[in-house]
Amino acid sequence: MNIPGLLIEYFITGSSACIWLIPLFSNFKAQAIFTSLPSGIISLLLLPLLYIIGLGLDMTSGFLINKFGWKRNIRDSVKERIKAKYGVIPNEELGAMSIWLHNADLGKGYEIQSSRDRIARGTTLNLAIAAFVVPVSTYRSLPLIEVVMLFMVFSILSILFYGIWRKCEARSHRYKLTALLAVSKEDYISQ
Repeated sequence: MNIPGLLIEYFITGSSACIWLIPLFSNFKAQAIFTSLPSGIISLLLLPLLYIIGLGLDMTSGFLINKFGWKRNIRDSVKERIKAKYGVIPNEELGAMSIWLHNADLGKGYEIQSSRDRIARGTTLNLAIAAFVVPVSTYRSLPLIEVVMLFMVFSILSILFYGIWRKCEARSHRYKLTALLAVSKEDYISQ
């Protein structure tokens, strides 16, 4: 979802990073800096900071899923299903821009699908980081059983959101391929 020039997904991912950023920095003197500033200045500093953190996490999660081949595996599976259903796989190099140029409604739909998988991907990474940062940053103040429970809860949530991301990624790619098929059929009809 776009606000001219900005991706709202970065704000969402950056904001959800607070799950592990707050416990991480609560052990440092950085907390005193923020509490001494007026709330208006904190907001001015926090919004761009959350955006930048979200951008970094999105890039990192994108790198990791490509590095481990998870995205390619999902996309290959979707391609096989599209080919089995329609007998053809559209040219992906045309990409999202081609969808937008031919049909703005299909382009908006693809953007929504893509937004969901970015948010799920960022949430997965945030929860995976939280599974380690939160227990480590609280082990002195909580009983060991609670620290272990925190690790387990965040780990399970991370695995759950990994599954959600896989579903979102498959839907997004399926939408893109079927939209490209629809666009290419429009080209054949208009010629």
